[in-house]
Amino acid sequence: MQKISKKWQKVILWAGAYASSIIFALLGGYVWLKTDDDELKKETKKVFAVTLVFLLLGAFTVIFSACMNMAPYNAQAYKAYYIINGIIGIAKILTYLVFGLFAYFNLKSVKTDGEEEKKEEVIAVCEESESNTGEEKDETADNKKE
Repeated sequence: MQKISKKWQKVILWAGAYASSIIFALLGGYVWLKTDDDELKKETKKVFAVTLVFLLLGAFTVIFSACMNMAPYNAQAYKAYYIINGIIGIAKILTYLVFGLFAYFNLKSVKTDGEEEKKEEVIAVCEESESNTGEEKDETADNKKE
């Protein structure tokens, strides 16, 4: 995957996760083990979290269906089951599509790059001021001892 651009690698991760959790396990595992890029590893964590949520929702619908099959159920429960499945399906399509587009157009990292630089500058300034105040305190303590 070294010859593929970073944005396409992210899109492939999202598309693979939408297609199947097994495909995501293979793709995400490969990216996680073979890349040294922290940005791709963060994206893999996001994809894993979203995939896990939809796997849990799928497990809920399977349990709901099993409960309907074990006990007599009415038409309202059957209708609720199909509505829940439809909502989860639409949410899954929209979620993976939106996150895939965000990954392709790199919308989130544009905002965070400047923020990270500002945070580093603030941390550097704070460290300098702390070191200066620490030296002043030591000097005043030495003067009191004399």
